[in-house]
Amino acid sequence: MTDTSTGAGTGHSGHWAATVPTGPGDDAEQLAARLWAVGALGVWERSGELVGYFPGPPDDFPDDQRDGLPDDVRWSHEPEVDHVAAWRAAARPVRAGAVEIVPDHLANSHDTPPGVHRILLDPGQAFGSGHHETTAGCLEVLAEVDPAGRSVLDLGTGTGILAIAAVLQGAASVLGVDTDPHAVAVARDNAHHNDVEVDLAVGALDDVDGRFDVVLANLLTATLVELADDLPGVMAPSGWLVASGVGTERAHVVADAFTRAGLRDVEVRPRGEWVVLVARAAT
Repeated sequence: MTDTSTGAGTGHSGHWAATVPTGPGDDAEQLAARLWAVGALGVWERSGELVGYFPGPPDDFPDDQRDGLPDDVRWSHEPEVDHVAAWRAAARPVRAGAVEIVPDHLANSHDTPPGVHRILLDPGQAFGSGHHETTAGCLEVLAEVDPAGRSVLDLGTGTGILAIAAVLQGAASVLGVDTDPHAVAVARDNAHHNDVEVDLAVGALDDVDGRFDVVLANLLTATLVELADDLPGVMAPSGWLVASGVGTERAHVVADAFTRAGLRDVEVRPRGEWVVLVARAAT
């Protein structure tokens, strides 16, 4: 990608690309959600960065839209490209745990294997879908834990894919919460699109009542450390915690925080540059 002057006006044809660097300590899904929320036409993940495509330069954005962009975004101008068509051409189904994420446009041409639950996803919601290591890792552990007949909390539900997967695998009840109203709206759309009923609400851990057999928390490293002491309070005796959003180099920080909070059998499972942490509540 070649950087060009952002002083050019909307007379240029093509799209403006907003590139955001990412690393193991960053939450790529959260950054992607911010790009979608401020009007991106498409968001792609490349090695070490996210690229969001916009119809005009940042100078044309209203102040509130510009304020929603990440601080370290880099802008460039690119020729006219149908990014949704390009995404569709490259998109493939992803198997993670007991589910397979299938792009909408492949719904009629791709056969999901018997015994595997299918989740259909619009191209605009590629993140939080199993295409990212953290989500895929959580889906794999969710299948191992087996949510059938159990209560599940999806903390920071994002696109709602983990919550939907829990319903499809027979969970007795599923609550998905997120502090971002836009994320909750997206999760509701995805649940409706997949014909499943999920209890979704705007809120944080402090807003959650009750205890759950399985708690899913695909969040930022700092957020997991901050919430560690309160997580046992929403976990049923011997309940499971499945957490991710943590880079390999900071896995020990989160694991130590979980241990200090009284969780037992804390396990760190590497997955590429990321990890999934699995723990149990006290009996």
